[in-house]
Amino acid sequence: MLAQSGDEDEMLKGAAADEVDPAIYTAINDPNDPYGYKYAEFRERRERDMADPDSPRPLPRYGARHQTTGTPWGDLENLFPIDWDGLRESTPKRVEQLKGAMRLRVAFDHPDLKISQLVLGPEAVLPGHADGAPGAYIVISGRGEIRVGSENARVTTGSTVKLEPYVVRSLKASAEEPLRLLWIRWAPGGDQSYVDAGYYLTGANQHIQPEQAKFEDGYLFWGGVDEAYGPVETAVNPTPSGAVPVYADAAVGLRAAKATFNANEPLYPGVSVFAHDSKISWLSAETLKKGGFFFSDDLGSLLDVAEQMIQIARHKAIFRASRPDGRWDFNFSESAWGARSTYVEHSHVIPEFYYVLSGPVIYGVDGERYESMPGDILFNNSYSPHLAQGIVEGLVFRSFSSTFAPNGDRSVFERPYFMIEPLTDQAAGSVLPDGIEFH
Repeated sequence: MLAQSGDEDEMLKGAAADEVDPAIYTAINDPNDPYGYKYAEFRERRERDMADPDSPRPLPRYGARHQTTGTPWGDLENLFPIDWDGLRESTPKRVEQLKGAMRLRVAFDHPDLKISQLVLGPEAVLPGHADGAPGAYIVISGRGEIRVGSENARVTTGSTVKLEPYVVRSLKASAEEPLRLLWIRWAPGGDQSYVDAGYYLTGANQHIQPEQAKFEDGYLFWGGVDEAYGPVETAVNPTPSGAVPVYADAAVGLRAAKATFNANEPLYPGVSVFAHDSKISWLSAETLKKGGFFFSDDLGSLLDVAEQMIQIARHKAIFRASRPDGRWDFNFSESAWGARSTYVEHSHVIPEFYYVLSGPVIYGVDGERYESMPGDILFNNSYSPHLAQGIVEGLVFRSFSSTFAPNGDRSVFERPYFMIEPLTDQAAGSVLPDGIEFH
């Protein structure tokens, strides 16, 4: 197990995975747990907060487990509601080519948050288009070029891209492989009382972990850094919308929508359009002390355990939708836990999802345990007890762990979409097989 705190404690030799009984993490009355008193305080405060009418109230319950493996790809015309009839009338061949080169499905459909999986075939181009919800792309695999407004960049695995409402964006995949992205949208202006509310570490013996769970310095979430990432000068699809009525009408509609929904000013002006996870450091005990995370104050009061947790875990926020008032609507993080480690039961008021990237691993939510694989999404409602546990020797379990301020402006999901740049002839190699997998 990992070392305990105190000058008189000695560094204990790490236990082998089979020497750690998983039941120890739920032994909340274990007299040998040096931090048991603190976990008891968390449990008591959680009960008080749940009963306090002045504390944020639990949100309507939403399902805990959402699986995407084996789920059919969605109907592109329903999920991407541009003027398909007008496009078919104008360029029917290019419409069919785009449908052959693009796959889209909704992986998570919460009232405040939509997560879609998007795939473009090699060299496929999705021309300039826009919708009315704020969002982000997270590149899961592949390379490509993306243009957002007047900015262009090469993107690779680990890239993030900010999408302001009704700012035109276009995408092109590289020739080598498909480009896979998570496309996440959220309701802006959410209730900040959930962001400010507490974090409760309610398990036991978090300090006891297998030796193999410890990370070496220099751990890379994606296994390496693709140096192809960076800005480019040329646009993905520089062809402006011409006199073809369907595109001219879309351009007029976009201008009207931006005026109607006050979308001429960005919601998150201080957030970079393009970023990459390799440019962001892992959370350390020092950065934890500085605050800025929803769990900073609560976990920061338990820094002896926090410092030990950092030996077996890696965590960093790679995208945050920070508002001009200093608050934020959506936070997206990378998390990695060492092989056979356990993140003991905990909870918080702010809603959260885990997007699983390696498996099988165990995620426990509200007393149920799920053996999870890449592509699974586990949702934690307000105050939901949840935990994570590695079950495979040598397997680091990776996930995205993301929180959002709930009860925002959900009408953004009903706003119209516009395709304002002409569809192009897709490359012959861009056609995707019907059964293409996302992970």
